Amino acid sequence: MKRILKRVLISIVVLSTLTTIIVPIAYYRWRVETFKALESGSQLAETSKGTVEYASVGNSEDPGKPLLILHGTPGGYDAGMILADWLDLDNNTMCIIPSRPGYLRTPLNVGMTPADAADVMIALLDELGIKTTTVLGWSGGGFTAVELAQRHPERVNGLILLSARIRLDDKYYFTESDDYLNPFDPASVNTSAAFWGPDLKRYVQIAGFSLMPAFFLQRFFPDEVQSMDLTIDRLRQMSATTQLPSRRNLGRHNDYWQFASLQREPTVQIETPTLVIHSPIDASVNFDHALYISDAIANSELFTVENESHFSTLNPEAAAKIRLFLQNIK
Repeated sequence: MKRILKRVLISIVVLSTLTTIIVPIAYYRWRVETFKALESGSQLAETSKGTVEYASVGNSEDPGKPLLILHGTPGGYDAGMILADWLDLDNNTMCIIPSRPGYLRTPLNVGMTPADAADVMIALLDELGIKTTTVLGWSGGGFTAVELAQRHPERVNGLILLSARIRLDDKYYFTESDDYLNPFDPASVNTSAAFWGPDLKRYVQIAGFSLMPAFFLQRFFPDEVQSMDLTIDRLRQMSATTQLPSRRNLGRHNDYWQFASLQREPTVQIETPTLVIHSPIDASVNFDHALYISDAIANSELFTVENESHFSTLNPEAAAKIRLFLQNIK
């Protein structure tokens, strides 16, 4: 009996020692490779407003009708790349996909507010020689897309709002609902690249989701499980765009402050043709956002995606609707 117990204890010690050695090595390698992959997949544009990271997909030689994709919260250009893939666009459409301010390699100080961020996107278009474009605002990128269409109508020939947040609602992202009244302090955000920083926590979370996706979906997104297979597939892809939060946290926390600073009934003066796509059961961005903006824009169409979650709203029917909308842009 003592021999068996001794062997068990030795096995536990050996296993613990190996885990202590192997996990940090695996994490370090993953982190280095992820950094390299992100940086190799994008470019840096030095615009009149500052540095903007972006990627492009499609025919850059003869772009036809450009599409500017503004990712949600959190994210980065890599999230927009995934969305572009889901849209299944033809090669005649060139997608310009920036990292919004505070995400990855686009500094936060180039445009903290939606209005300033919109001006930064115009500066990017100027740098790329693009005169007009259709703008797609996805989720947390919606309010910047709206500002783009309002502040620069001559540059925006079409507006697509996909599950977009565009007004204040009762979903706060703060410990106290009035935290946003204090000035946003970037120094308070954890952007540490230390081993025990936020990147390690997200590494473990993503590993857990990969092993037990249905459990994690039910645990953390109880209202987002209508199309289980599609939602799991989408979340599996999108989870990769939350990696390395040390490079995304500034943008994410700034977004939260901006969400809380929006008006409940913002003044909207947009004449640009607009397509609004939303699900009535979206638990992340309430359907009221879609109803409000579609009522506020006379030249708009609301396409309702029934029985889908925030993560699966862009189903094949919605993607086809976007492709048709792009074809009809003059």
